[in-house]
Order: sequence, then C-alpha cells, then structure tokens
Amino acid sequence: MTRESGSPSLGRGRGTVPDRILLVGTVITQTVLVILAWFTWQTFKLPVPWTGTFPLRWPPVLTGAALAAVGAMAVWLLYRLWPAFANSTGRSVIPIFRGMSWPTLAVVSVFSAIGEEVFFRATLQSILGIGWAALLFTLLHVGVRRELWGYGMVVLVLGVGLGYLYAVTGSLVAVIVAHSLYNLTIGGLIITGGFDPDNP
Repeated sequence: MTRESGSPSLGRGRGTVPDRILLVGTVITQTVLVILAWFTWQTFKLPVPWTGTFPLRWPPVLTGAALAAVGAMAVWLLYRLWPAFANSTGRSVIPIFRGMSWPTLAVVSVFSAIGEEVFFRATLQSILGIGWAALLFTLLHVGVRRELWGYGMVVLVLGVGLGYLYAVTGSLVAVIVAHSLYNLTIGGLIITGGFDPDNP
C-alpha cells in the first residue's frame, strides 16, 4: 500500500519494533543460544564446530550465498503468487523488518545467523540430525500459530537446506554466510518496498 492512499506501507517508514529493542533482543537471544551450545558441547563431548573451518574454503561459502539467493527469490515469488503465504509473511516477518534501518538490519542479520547456526546446525544437528534440528529451528521462528505456518514451511525447507550444506561441507562459515545473506536480502526487500503488493 502507498502512504498517499492512507494505508500502511510495507516499504519505508516506522516499523512495529524499535531498532533499539531489535538490537538488544537479538544480542541477548543469540548470546543465550551460543551459551546453550557451549554447555551442550561440554555435556555431549562434541567437537568444537569451527575446527577445520580455517583456512577458509570458498566453494562452500559460495554455495551458501547461492542457497541464500534461491531462498530469498522463492519467498518473494511465493509472496506474490500465494495469498495464504502472503498473509502468513505479513504477520510474521514484515512487521519485524518494516522500517528497520540498514545498520540495524546488518547487525540483526549477522548476529542471528551466528547464534542460530552455532546452536541449530553445529550443535543440535550433531545430536538430533538434520530433520529435527530444522523442525526446532522452524518452531523458534514461527511457534505453533497455524496462521504463520505458510511462512513456517519455507523456514523448514531453509533449515533443511542449511543442514545439508553444513553436513556436506562441514563449514560453519558457509551456513552463517547463507543465513546472513538470506536475512539481509529479505530484510532489504521489505525495507525498500519489495514486498509491497502495490509494487510490480
């Protein structure tokens, strides 16, 4: 919708969550996830997940970037073509990113990717497997509210994709890059009005 019409815009403008709250909330939640991951490594005697990550291998990182691009494009197309998915996304994702500043988007995207990938891929996946880790990853993002499960299915597929990327490459950096770029792309599209139904 456009501001001129008096309807709320999905592009620039005041978001539903202030930047300061987003930043503080992100840092706290992702720090908690990393601490939980550390205790899990100690309890189950898991290897430190970044062992073998350096020197950096570019093919896994580029694969992660490609996964992010495909995932973001799929979300954008589904939003345009599937009304139920658009409603789910409008309730879950758009209110978080709408009106967010670019610096806040960058910090939230990177911090959330680091915490979630360390916890879900490098920790839970090592214990529970790809499927359960992806399911719990989905529940963290959308909970059990039925109206959000349209977007939840995309998160589940993304979680499985990240899981396989980590399983095949063993690169924590690759999945963090993929997750960060996905967040940046979706957030950037929302900030610039790419998810506004009035935009072609």
